[in-house]
Amino acid sequence: MIYLSPNDTILFKNGKCTVWKENQYDETEECFCCETFNNVIPMLYSGRKDKNGTLVFDDDILRKEGYQDVRIEFENGVFWVRDADKTLNIPITDLAIEEFEVIGNVWENPELLKEGSV
Repeated sequence: MIYLSPNDTILFKNGKCTVWKENQYDETEECFCCETFNNVIPMLYSGRKDKNGTLVFDDDILRKEGYQDVRIEFENGVFWVRDADKTLNIPITDLAIEEFEVIGNVWENPELLKEGSV
C-alpha cells in the first residue's frame, strides 16, 4: 500500500504506476526521484473522514458500536456504504460516517471479511 501526499504526482502508463514524491515530476520519465509499481489498484478517497479524522477510502471497513461493520465501495461514480447482507446499501453522503471508525481495509486486513462482518 502506498500513501501519497497532495504534492505527489502519479502516472499510470503501460500497466505500471510511477510515483514522484513531493513535486519531483520529470517529464522525461527518467526515474531518478520516483518509484514504479506493477499491479496497482488505486484506492479512491471518498472525501469523508471517520470519527478520528482518518480519511475514508474505497474498500475501507468501518465500525460503530451497536452496528454491523460496513464496507465502502465505489461503483458507478458513487461511494456506497454496504453491510454484509446488503440490508444497508446507501450512498456515503446519506450516512454520518464521522460517527464510524476505520478499522482496516480489504487489502491489508482480509481477515475482517472472513469474520463475516462485510
